Amino acid sequence: MARIDIHPDGIVTVRDLRLSSGNPFVSIAVRAARRSLRAEIGRTYDLNDSVGAGAHSPRLHDVRVTVGDDITVAARLG
Repeated sequence: MARIDIHPDGIVTVRDLRLSSGNPFVSIAVRAARRSLRAEIGRTYDLNDSVGAGAHSPRLHDVRVTVGDDITVAARLG
């Protein structure tokens, strides 16, 4: 389970992150990664950095995420 905020200017903030499994081998791996996963909570990511947009490049605007049977991400570049 992950809870994230996605701002229209392309900034993503991780609000909560939980991972579990009924499979004992996966559960052990999750326990080993617990500290790394918890470190992600509260971190922010700029999607513009991910697409290589520098300070003078066009930036993402009006980022929208729709969740249903599919997850759809839409944004304007300007």
